[in-house]
Amino acid sequence: MARRTSIVKELLNTSSKLPWWVGVVLAVFSYFFLDYFSGQKTVSPAGKQVIEPDFILGIIGSTFASILKYILPVVFLAGSALSAIASAKRKRLYGKVQGNTNIQTLRGLSWQQFELLVGEYFKRQGFSVKQDAQAGPDGGVDVTVYKDKEKYLVQCKQWRAVQVGLPVVRELLGAISVQGAAGGFVVTSGGFTKPAKDFANGTNIKLIDGAMLLSKIGDYVAEVDSNQVPDIVEIRTPSCPVCGSEMVKRTARTGANTGNVFWGCSAYPRCRGAQAF
Repeated sequence: MARRTSIVKELLNTSSKLPWWVGVVLAVFSYFFLDYFSGQKTVSPAGKQVIEPDFILGIIGSTFASILKYILPVVFLAGSALSAIASAKRKRLYGKVQGNTNIQTLRGLSWQQFELLVGEYFKRQGFSVKQDAQAGPDGGVDVTVYKDKEKYLVQCKQWRAVQVGLPVVRELLGAISVQGAAGGFVVTSGGFTKPAKDFANGTNIKLIDGAMLLSKIGDYVAEVDSNQVPDIVEIRTPSCPVCGSEMVKRTARTGANTGNVFWGCSAYPRCRGAQAF
């Protein structure tokens, strides 16, 4: 029973990532396809005392088809509904940001909303979008996009108070290599450190900071200084760029930076991730 439940969940998850009309087509097709097989009559060979295996398999197949012809269409229609709801959410978010191109609008989004916004942005740039399910704000590749039969990976960083560093860009480059993608994007609501930008210049990764994203969504021409980080209005605890754990405020006690405050990974010394405060 657990295995069947897993298969149903997987089908629901897959269909929810497809365009809503694809789920409707799959629901109709699966019903008539399975209805045809459930209606097939299997006749026992006359005069034989031993029942042939094909006869037994035919009965089992017909029984399963008669059950699945009601289950699969419901699963595909449910996935279609989820797809339509997600599409509506993306459009509402995009319209909200497009109508108020202020950095505070972008900062006010949750990480889930930020990923939906980024997905809608790429869709309007001519990409087909697969919104990947995530368990948290730093779970690896967040969005997969396709254009001209090429695959691109997108990493979203809803960081309000810090710049995205070099480890994030390196992580995405590794994922691109493993998945055989043509390239990738790192999109953040904040900015990028100079090492991250220098490293990305020599790769097939494009960096999109908050100001650049707003200028493209806002339907107006504006000069974007990618070195400029938006003013920090509120400081919230960021996630470690290396392992994703919560960071804590620390003070350097030795070295050239003695006395300076910085964000350090809460998993220290196992993880030595750090960001400027």
